[in-house]
Amino acid sequence: MLRYAHLSHLILGLLLLATSLAHVQGAATPIFTRGGLQLFQSRTRATDCQLILPDGTNCTYQPGTTPAPPHKECSFPNDMGMRNYCLFQVSVTSKHLSGIYSLSYTNSSGDFQEDIYNLYLLGGGVPISALRVIENENIYLRIEYSVPGTMNCDVIYPNGTTEELISSSSQSSPNHWGRKDECGVKIDGVSQQHSGLWKLLISSDEAYIYDEFSVYVTPLSSINTRPRPPIEWPFGGPGSVSMSHANSKYCELWNPRKELVQHTLSGCNYVQSIVTDADNGNWTFVFGVNGKFSEESFTQEIKVIKELFKVNATESERFPGGLDLLCSVSPGEISDCRFTRPDGKVFLSAEGLGNADYSYFGDGFRNGDCGLTIHQLKEADKGWWNCLVKTGAKTKSGFLNVLATEVSDPDEGNHEALVTLQKGSDVYLSCSAHNALEYCWFQHPSGYHFKFSTETVLSGLQENTQPRSYKYDDTLHLGICAIRVGDADVNVDSGEWTCHLGVPGSPEEDHSVPITVRVSESGVISLDKEVVFSNGFAVLKCYSVPIGKPLQYCRFLRPDGNGFNVVPGNNSVVLGRYQYEAEGLEKGECGLRIHSESATAEDIGKWTCVAKLQGKAQEEQDFITLRRIVSDPDEGNHEALVTLQKGSDVYLSCRAHSALEYCWFRHPSGYHFKFSTETVLSGLQENTQPRSYKYDDTLHLGICAIRVGDADVNVDSGEWTCHLGVPGSPEEDHSVPITVGVSESGVISLDKEVVFSNGFAVLKCYSVPIGKPLQYCRFLRPDGKGFNVVPGNNTVVLGRYQYEAEGLEKGECGLRIHSESATAEDVGNWTCVARLQGMAQEGEDFITLKRIEQQQDEGLSTGAIVGIATGGAVAILLIAGLTFYFVRRKSA
Repeated sequence: MLRYAHLSHLILGLLLLATSLAHVQGAATPIFTRGGLQLFQSRTRATDCQLILPDGTNCTYQPGTTPAPPHKECSFPNDMGMRNYCLFQVSVTSKHLSGIYSLSYTNSSGDFQEDIYNLYLLGGGVPISALRVIENENIYLRIEYSVPGTMNCDVIYPNGTTEELISSSSQSSPNHWGRKDECGVKIDGVSQQHSGLWKLLISSDEAYIYDEFSVYVTPLSSINTRPRPPIEWPFGGPGSVSMSHANSKYCELWNPRKELVQHTLSGCNYVQSIVTDADNGNWTFVFGVNGKFSEESFTQEIKVIKELFKVNATESERFPGGLDLLCSVSPGEISDCRFTRPDGKVFLSAEGLGNADYSYFGDGFRNGDCGLTIHQLKEADKGWWNCLVKTGAKTKSGFLNVLATEVSDPDEGNHEALVTLQKGSDVYLSCSAHNALEYCWFQHPSGYHFKFSTETVLSGLQENTQPRSYKYDDTLHLGICAIRVGDADVNVDSGEWTCHLGVPGSPEEDHSVPITVRVSESGVISLDKEVVFSNGFAVLKCYSVPIGKPLQYCRFLRPDGNGFNVVPGNNSVVLGRYQYEAEGLEKGECGLRIHSESATAEDIGKWTCVAKLQGKAQEEQDFITLRRIVSDPDEGNHEALVTLQKGSDVYLSCRAHSALEYCWFRHPSGYHFKFSTETVLSGLQENTQPRSYKYDDTLHLGICAIRVGDADVNVDSGEWTCHLGVPGSPEEDHSVPITVGVSESGVISLDKEVVFSNGFAVLKCYSVPIGKPLQYCRFLRPDGKGFNVVPGNNTVVLGRYQYEAEGLEKGECGLRIHSESATAEDVGNWTCVARLQGMAQEGEDFITLKRIEQQQDEGLSTGAIVGIATGGAVAILLIAGLTFYFVRRKSA
């Protein structure tokens, strides 16, 4: 234990000695502290000791004696082993204890000694953490403490030199930064010699404060913004560009179109998955660097390199009478080369390979040549050849026309003219050309345009339908356009689709290929749902789904329910008027020919075609309606009455039995809705909010349909008119009236005012929308009394009320009131109340019943009436006399 005590004395002694060596007689010694216990010790042995604190407190004691109780701010070490030295402890707890400390004592020689200490207390500074700065930037350091009155401000540079920034005895230094009561330093254009520890010192009557700042200067050469050589990106392939610095804090990359393509919190590392012509040009990097006040930027030139793909056929120099076929890629190296002859035979052409009829042609795969020499042209070689070339991860395809007696147009390839499929399966369609395609697209029967995408796209074909997925095959380079649309719908997808092919360099419009699609509920489909007798006969046909699957047999059911079989391959006539007419069961076709002259009334109506596909366990069927008379082409179907609730869409339609050239709707206000398949905003009346409307794109189907948003009770109720423009019609537009009623609730009365007529009146209200079944209905009389009327019987309520309508199941409620038995309590405002089936609450609407009495014309006076009566009598006598005179004269 004693050994440890001696050791502690030794350490304390060495500490005091080191402190004393730092003192210089006559000069103040700086002390920098963060606060806490501070030790003051004489440099030599002393006989008496005194320490004066910045606030004037005087602490004294004599070495070698027991110290008096400590002062408030002063204390003495517990271990007084070095009793011959002055030794004070001060707990620096606030800025008031910072400042000048004076330690005075008498040394062993009897001389008076005084040591001065400037104690600085750590304060807050800006910046609070280490400062990293790029060479040539400016730095600004400041103590976050202001001193009222006079103060001194000094800076100690990293190399140890000191500069007065503010002094009461001289002008402020140009390097001073901040207000007059602040201590700060600024340096313009720092260099690496400014790296290190900086100190700012404040001395004033109030306090001595300091702060330290670590500054790290990064050489400017570490930021390389010098021009870089251009980067080459292959057209259609991936391309990458990067920029990174150790001190980067963020990076932005802008393409040549001034679009921001990447923003990161470090360096940029960008990959363009598919390079296009738009990527050619100067890309700009904009980045922030730690320690640099302004952004840096530099440009990187990107050159887009396109591979040239050439296809040609020339006469062979090595084989007279032969041809050299060449598909070349430049620049590039190919890895595979294939040629397909017009009859489908494939040749794997490669350097050094061949047979008696064909051999490789070109300057080698390394130079991008895929070629084939036809040694002697034969009939099998005539037509369209196809070459397939692989270069890297890409495949290119070309078509070469070898002269033939009959060669199809280069943009006319193969396609299926008719495609049948079952509901819920994928609609898969394709067509092709004898050229690589630049683009292609399909048009839906509704007119919807499927934009090209080799990734799955979700798109709604019609309003209020679930999104449908579709995707194109990545086969344009092969001259093939193919699309797959998910979840086929019977009502939506049946009709004529169109495949549009964009052939590179073609001066004409896109080559279009029609494809008829029919979607069936079962494995058999009738393409013509309605057939009319023409030229003395009619043919009913149905097909297997998909078309071409062989049928085991087929039979027909007549509209009267009687059925029979027809056998292909012979001329058998069933029942004197039915005969098989189609391409054969093995091709999936079943057909029936009916002769008009032998047809009877039992043939007119709905037929059923029943067939069993080979390999299937059950029969499938579809329906065909046979008609004899065709109605007028512009007399189609429409709803004569439409009811709807306030705020819903007004959806109206009418149709003709032919495609329409145009159509339009007229609002009850007289407003003309101009045709548009895109949403239009239009105000129907002055001082009303704009209303949206849109027509369905269904003119080609003979349908005119409009949807007007946000139905209004006062504005939209009334008679609308649908006008149909039938192509080639010599008459005015065919117009179809449609009565629209807009209700506040689920019940509506269309006639708001009813007058007794022909001895009775009928009050009616309807469900909204019309046709929804009613649970019940009742009426409230103008005097507030109510009663129920029951449809389906002749019950008369209270001797004068009776139900009159089409039935609750059709959503109609009606009340017949007989005029002769009506009383004064029936005249006035009636209420029709009804509850729709499945609804929790009733709906209501109002009808006013009036009685108009015949009155004498008050415009004629009594005298006038007498005059008219007298004149009439005289006229009658005069006519009678003249008649008698002429009759007598004639007889004479």
